[in-house]
Amino acid sequence: MALTQIPPVMIDGEMGLEWESSIKTSDFTAVAGIGYFINTTSGDITVTLPSSPSVGDSVGIVDYAGTASTNSILLTSSNNIQGDTGDRQINYTRGGVRISYSNATQGWLATGATNSNTNTLPLPPNNLQYFNPFTWQGNGQVRSITGVGFAPDMVWLKSRNQPNYNPKIMDSIRGNNGGSVMENLYTSLINVQANDNGFTSLDPDGFSLNGTGDGNQANEEYIGWCFKGGGSSNIYNIDDVGYASASAAGLNTGTITPSGASVNTSRGFSMITYTGVYNATDTIPHGLGKVPTFVIIKNYTGGFGQAWAVYNSANGATKIGYLNYTNAFTANASYWNNTTPTNGLVTIGQAAEVSWSGQDFIMYSWADIAGLQKVGYYNSTYPTPHTENVGFQPRFVIIKSESHARNWVMYDSGRGSDYQLYANLPNSEYNSGTQFQFTSTGFTVQGGSTDLDGGSGYTYIYLAIA
Repeated sequence: MALTQIPPVMIDGEMGLEWESSIKTSDFTAVAGIGYFINTTSGDITVTLPSSPSVGDSVGIVDYAGTASTNSILLTSSNNIQGDTGDRQINYTRGGVRISYSNATQGWLATGATNSNTNTLPLPPNNLQYFNPFTWQGNGQVRSITGVGFAPDMVWLKSRNQPNYNPKIMDSIRGNNGGSVMENLYTSLINVQANDNGFTSLDPDGFSLNGTGDGNQANEEYIGWCFKGGGSSNIYNIDDVGYASASAAGLNTGTITPSGASVNTSRGFSMITYTGVYNATDTIPHGLGKVPTFVIIKNYTGGFGQAWAVYNSANGATKIGYLNYTNAFTANASYWNNTTPTNGLVTIGQAAEVSWSGQDFIMYSWADIAGLQKVGYYNSTYPTPHTENVGFQPRFVIIKSESHARNWVMYDSGRGSDYQLYANLPNSEYNSGTQFQFTSTGFTVQGGSTDLDGGSGYTYIYLAIA
């Protein structure tokens, strides 16, 4: 009898689970209410479930290193598992599952599973191998940071307690630009790329830092929103396969041919570089194979900087917003030519923020993925709280009023949902209390903050990521 595939479940922080910070590398006995990251690189690991559980007790299991399909995670218990005696094997790569105790008859059940006595318990895929809101403290010393859980292709960084450092993006396709440190793009500024002697590389499980520069100042707290793209083994990279040419990668279908790419099709995230030509209409391949719902474009070389141009599907292709400004989204055909992106191409117009002859641009694109990633909008219902259902428990949400001049606000599970940062400001994090809270299926806004919940006439767009 086959076990029905467990659907993707966001378990990070769900329903009171706390997560042990150390990585498990050998057999251990689990404690109810705790989640564990398990690394089976060196061999199989047996997890003994609590022997005297109460109804509703739960344990979280995550395949930390992506090796469970080779070296298994084995669940054992003096109680039934999946309604039968015997051990259960978890062997699905890079996923997470919640095991909850029901009663003496059924025993421990995997969330979302049917009652089956198969000996193999597949672990559902989740987003831990694509996105991680990762926190660390600077120490002012040359160092490598590990524990991200994958090789990040983009890190969007902000100092949490230092108001003088702008949020910045490093990525694998712009890289070091021939130097020894990585190039930054500051999302709160119009500047072209530069470096502050901070990041030196993006690594297999994190990144490396100098002892100076933003990202490693002694005793400063940092958040890095880390994304897995398509890798960086060649000029054009799709799902960790490198290609030497755009045509070999299937990225030569637009009027502009990309100069570089890193694309993760399964998680709906793409980074494309290109050189502007300033035509009335041009098309750029994004590589996702599905329609992008959130697109950000920035010039990163040239004699002068330009604003960060933002498209989102909630507003459509007739409007433009700017990541570095508070401006409301406004109608302007010059940016997207009033043309909705397709599953292959993004259309741009004759606007300097998206195309200027001889300047280099980078285009970051996200597509909706059921259970993992969603772009949407909501209308403020203040003074009544508004709860938005995105279909999963987010670990990251960025929100902007499209109707009014307000900030781009950012929340994540790495810092906790009480703490707000801004994409368009260098400000340190702000404790917004209960104005924003994650839920198991989305988020709730309340309290009248005009950045989130300004009342009648305020409409907001968002990007939510599990």
